[in-house]
Amino acid sequence: MISLRQRLLTGGKSYGPVCMSDSPIVVELLAMAGYGHLIIDHEHSPTDSSSGQALLQAVDAARFSWSHRSSSQSKEVITEPIIRVPDHDPTYMKKILDSLRLPGGVLVPMVEDAETASRVVAATRYPLQLSDGPDAIHGIRGCAVPFVRASGYGKNREYMRQCQEELLVMVQVESQRGVDAIPDIASVPGIDGIF
Repeated sequence: MISLRQRLLTGGKSYGPVCMSDSPIVVELLAMAGYGHLIIDHEHSPTDSSSGQALLQAVDAARFSWSHRSSSQSKEVITEPIIRVPDHDPTYMKKILDSLRLPGGVLVPMVEDAETASRVVAATRYPLQLSDGPDAIHGIRGCAVPFVRASGYGKNREYMRQCQEELLVMVQVESQRGVDAIPDIASVPGIDGIF
């Protein structure tokens, strides 16, 4: 299965709803409906990092359900969660990323310039000494890999590599200033899409 990030970066498409509900049942049902992605809102909904983890567990329950169907029943599209965080706060971002099992992504609102977009990317990446490869970006994300849900509490030894390959980072432009800066924002390494 190819990740949503890889599909989009190679010109593919994805369709999916924005979920404003804080209900794990609603999220699980949406994740089982066959969408390519599901945006779970933390900006305008009552969802926070604590209840958001329960929503991510619901998405994973739906993924488990799909992965255990026979190949004749499976659609080969497993819904990936995209978390719309409330703002550019790197501490909140770290909490979300520590709960998000990959593949999946984040959507950051109110990005109006390349400098903010660069800070967003840095918040999603570990310091350079913890990353490798040609696309490594120096980040500010603290490392708790052996202790967090995202890495299977340390069982997923490929987690840090997956962060570089499967974590979708998108920003949301919501003002004329942001629209005018789209070419600069799009040129920031690590920005995968603009919403």
